[in-house]
Amino acid sequence: MFIYMTILATLNTKATGIIDNNVQIILYYVDSFMVVIGFFLYHLYNQLVKNNKLPLIPCIVFVTLMIMVMVVNGDNLFMIIEPLLSLFNGLLGGYIYFYMALSLKNNPHMAMIMAIGNSLAMIIQHLIQFILKASPTIILIIDIVIVLLFIYLRNNFVLDEEENNNKKEKIKPLYPLIPCLIVVALTFLNTYFDSVLEIVMVSSDFTEMNAYAWPRLISCLGFILFGYVHDKYNGKYDGVIVLAGALISIINPIIISTKTFLTLGMCLFYISMAIEIAYMNIAFWKVAVNTSKPSLYSGMGRIIDGTTMVVLALLNISKINLIVIVGIDIVVIMFIFILMFKDMFVIEEKEIDFSLQKIKDKFNLTDREIEVFELLVNSDDGVQEIADKLYISRRTLQRHISSIYHKFDVDSRTGLIRKFYHNS
Repeated sequence: MFIYMTILATLNTKATGIIDNNVQIILYYVDSFMVVIGFFLYHLYNQLVKNNKLPLIPCIVFVTLMIMVMVVNGDNLFMIIEPLLSLFNGLLGGYIYFYMALSLKNNPHMAMIMAIGNSLAMIIQHLIQFILKASPTIILIIDIVIVLLFIYLRNNFVLDEEENNNKKEKIKPLYPLIPCLIVVALTFLNTYFDSVLEIVMVSSDFTEMNAYAWPRLISCLGFILFGYVHDKYNGKYDGVIVLAGALISIINPIIISTKTFLTLGMCLFYISMAIEIAYMNIAFWKVAVNTSKPSLYSGMGRIIDGTTMVVLALLNISKINLIVIVGIDIVVIMFIFILMFKDMFVIEEKEIDFSLQKIKDKFNLTDREIEVFELLVNSDDGVQEIADKLYISRRTLQRHISSIYHKFDVDSRTGLIRKFYHNS
């Protein structure tokens, strides 16, 4: 995250004075799309070489391009190097996301690890770039050192994909349509403010507003909030946090249009943005490990987010009338509510004074088995519906159900429910 942010920030600021402002704005979105392509290219690379180590040659090219950016001054050469640097930035990001998805797949603190990592990246970037006021050259040198450390330690970053590779008959799950649509909707809500902000920054040479200033640190609140709630309640209240972030977003078009309280608008934007990033990371990391192409699905959130942002920029979303954009935002928020809360709350016919933790301990259930167990006894969902909710294949779900029946000494769902009520 630190490398991603500092590379884009450095490219954005270094371009000032080298290339025309209008071209710089275009390059901002070109860079964003090149990052998307980089994520996709990592998947192709992974499929081609069949090696889960950090890709060596692309990282060496990445370092070479950063060195070139430090010394180049001509506008034509810079306009060639900048998109290429963003491409390899995305390619490294594809590997990092793939590594995170597989290495954290059984970790109950996945979301908090992600949240703390992103928050520290924001804090360190602010410290180096604004408190210490390091030059773009110094920042690029730090990025180069980090990538070189990755290369040096690449043998320690070997991913275990044996579970996916050995299951040749594994049923490929349906494309995760709901997370995909939610990421598109959240990106729409945040892109209007981001587009206007980019125009204001570039046109004023970063003097009127700077997206990389201290309000960016407020995003840490969004990361930590989502991470804590997700891990504590096992994702049950993700919809509440996501909807809160979406509601925050609706205020920003009003703030940016009146050009008052812009600092407040930036703070709200970064909270909403952090919640979106946290949601799309965790949602697709969980999807990825249950597919035959985890190297693609682990970065799918970033691919969807970046592509949506570029498409909206091409449609000139920043030129839409305020009343129209607010009206569209309201419709989008209602759409998110329907998607997030469709399966969020289960209405129980009988209130039970009962702790799932006690059942888990008594019958020695795993974390995944307790998730399956809760849906089996507290919903009318069929096997495929439960599999879709948990983003696992039907075959994997059947294996968990068989294990649960064995531990409860029952042979049917009805028997399991009866034993559940008896133990409660």
